[in-house]
Amino acid sequence: MDRLAPPQMPVGSDAAGASVLNLRRILAFVGILFTATAAAAFPFGFIRGYSLGSGHVPPSWLGFGQALAVPIVAIVVIAVLARRQLVRTWEHALMVVLGAWLLSFPVNVMLFGQPWLAWLRGVIVLCVVVALGVPLGVYLRRFSSKPPAP
Repeated sequence: MDRLAPPQMPVGSDAAGASVLNLRRILAFVGILFTATAAAAFPFGFIRGYSLGSGHVPPSWLGFGQALAVPIVAIVVIAVLARRQLVRTWEHALMVVLGAWLLSFPVNVMLFGQPWLAWLRGVIVLCVVVALGVPLGVYLRRFSSKPPAP
């Protein structure tokens, strides 16, 4: 080994040797989380709108179904992120849910008229999603036969 050669830094590290956040992966998973939760909520909103438009009372299970489907989809997305992200997994997951939560403000509050306090309470659900999704993803990573992609 040559003593004059500069030391090699591991991939994903800064000059001090600390691992850095993967901004590309964070942005990709913000988009995935935003799209997946919107897709999970769409059928329930469609059924509700169709029922109201045709003069019927919407089924009572719609609210419960949407309240269950959206967080489950979010947990799956965060678990997939945690399975792939080997370093600073919690920080990456928190940045993803924070980004998706902030991105949802103009859509939910400004466009759809959701009260901003209700939007603000959504961060509690997202913290629970991270608390459940990251350990699930780490568990799946440990027991997977295939190594995670970089």
